[in-house]
Amino acid sequence: MSLFRGTVSAIPVKILVPYDSSDFSKLAFEKAVEMASKMDAKLHVLTVIGPDVNVSGMSYGRAQEALEEYENEANEEFEGLVTSAKKKNLSIKTHIIHDQSATSGINRFVEANAVDLVVIGSHGRTGLKSVLGSVATGVLNKSECPVMIVKMPKDSK
Repeated sequence: MSLFRGTVSAIPVKILVPYDSSDFSKLAFEKAVEMASKMDAKLHVLTVIGPDVNVSGMSYGRAQEALEEYENEANEEFEGLVTSAKKKNLSIKTHIIHDQSATSGINRFVEANAVDLVVIGSHGRTGLKSVLGSVATGVLNKSECPVMIVKMPKDSK
């Protein structure tokens, strides 16, 4: 199931998938690959590292090591995504940025990189923030481009 907001005036050229290794972001990536292959669009996969990465109480050196480890894990995950996209002859770039929140980082990336469409996963609970997730809600409300929210199928919950 997908929820789509925004007006698409032309075929998207740049599709952004915010990615956190969750099943929800994996499903959004699959949907974005499907769309990109039909539209000959370029995929951008983004992981945002925020202050919530647990480095509190660590020395500066250990905190840096923990952040580097987190980035290395993201890059390892990206390798599989890149391989998957390249098998379909898609152009794909991966990005890791640091920001105060995932929502802020995603929206800044959209603005700075002229993204045409954001495809983001949602966990699908109840209530607006719960239905869409707080990050998906923030992107939906603040993004300057169309946003497609991909929810897990009911039978997979």
